[in-house]
Amino acid sequence: MSMRELGHAATGLIWMLAASSVIAGQFHESGTEPPPDASAVPPFYQPFFFRTDEEAPGLSPRVDVHARRAIHDQVARPGYLEAAPPREVRAGRPGRLRHVGRLASSIFGPPVSRARPDPNRHGAGPHIPEPMVFDLVRGLGARRGEFEVNVLSLAPFRRGGPKYEWAPEIEWAIADGFAIEYELPIFDTQIVAQKFAAQYTFGTAFDDAFIHGVQGIAYFDTREREFIPTLLYLAGVRLDETWSLFGMFGGSVGPQIFPFSDEPPTTGTDLIVNLSIFADVTERLVLGVETNFSRQLRGPSEFLFMPQVHYRLSERMSGQFGMGMRDDVEGRHGELGFRIIFER
Repeated sequence: MSMRELGHAATGLIWMLAASSVIAGQFHESGTEPPPDASAVPPFYQPFFFRTDEEAPGLSPRVDVHARRAIHDQVARPGYLEAAPPREVRAGRPGRLRHVGRLASSIFGPPVSRARPDPNRHGAGPHIPEPMVFDLVRGLGARRGEFEVNVLSLAPFRRGGPKYEWAPEIEWAIADGFAIEYELPIFDTQIVAQKFAAQYTFGTAFDDAFIHGVQGIAYFDTREREFIPTLLYLAGVRLDETWSLFGMFGGSVGPQIFPFSDEPPTTGTDLIVNLSIFADVTERLVLGVETNFSRQLRGPSEFLFMPQVHYRLSERMSGQFGMGMRDDVEGRHGELGFRIIFER
């Protein structure tokens, strides 16, 4: 082949490459570029509602187009096929690691932490912050050996009655998902009761976005010589990386005790509904609103509304602070509360 023929061949090849680049660019701008093969997408990039089989993850035909479009929008096209799932430390619990390299869904907004429980981390399932006033016996899904000492203090903005209530307590997870607690409720400087509690975690659902369990409380009133049993169903759900909901539903039998009231307790069956919402603002800071409602079937009711701030001071120490309103037989008054927590 002569040099002239070789030059013509090279020129033709260059024009062919240029034409193919222009055509590809037009397809990309018009949005008609065919998406990559869905079978090549790593499983951790598939949202929980796209999964069809845990053993052989893949995309069902009905959601194939939507999933591919989400993949194209969420992850840079050149790098998502070989990308390894990043890990990060979960806010509020040292050592809680989770996968975060998933797709954003149109339902929940930001990516939701739904990684399978890791036996090497503290706790199993989603991390749900604990309410400050009516707290848990460790978090749901606690691991064997977790230990906590904390003190709650509440002070009403009202005259008469006890000036403040405080309650030191010890919590210990004696097995995976099972924890016990001992607490000493104190009004001013007088020990008014002894409280024992146990909590069991049933498990998780919806790819570990939901966790639930049960809590039983045995409250011995040392002043009135009364025994008050309480049984509660616990349920928490993580909506996305920021928001989570927690609820406690159940009841108790015996005298209804109002913390800052001079009125004698009334005996009956109480219905208890506690609902809380939390926002993980940063790795250390959580904002929330706790509501506690109890109602005797044939008697008075009590309602507590407590906005609160949770802040992790160090790896083993955290603090909670809240200011809200309580409505009971004494009327409506403001209330201040805080809790100091040491854990390992």
